[in-house]
Amino acid sequence: MISPLARSAPAGHVALGFSPTTNEYKLFRFADRMIDVYTLAGEGSGWRRHQLLHPCRLVENHHSPPVVVGGKICAVAAAPPHPQQIERPGAVLVIDVASEVAFTYNTPDYGYPFADATASAFELHGRLCLAINVVNRVQFWAMPVEL
Repeated sequence: MISPLARSAPAGHVALGFSPTTNEYKLFRFADRMIDVYTLAGEGSGWRRHQLLHPCRLVENHHSPPVVVGGKICAVAAAPPHPQQIERPGAVLVIDVASEVAFTYNTPDYGYPFADATASAFELHGRLCLAINVVNRVQFWAMPVEL
């Protein structure tokens, strides 16, 4: 049986996270500035709406899906609309899988505030990294994921 929450949810990003502290797997669905969480085992299994509104809209491309780093889901958010329609990466959304606490980090200053830029998140040796493509140059940044 499919829950009403699962049937009514708009399409969006999905990420599977594991918490070593609670030994739980959770599926996170990001859509329309909301977060739905599905715990895969235990008494709280099933879809539920996260209590907090999603603090930002995720970048809507498939080149930068959410990544899992050290028990945290990390995703690049879209920047607020720019008057000249310039595309820029926004903050990095980080969600602790165990506590489901969400927080954001600003992306680094990549030196070209008025240029089109795209960012992709990836995990490298247990660190969250960003590749920012701006003015035909790719910059690599290591980011923190601690609460």
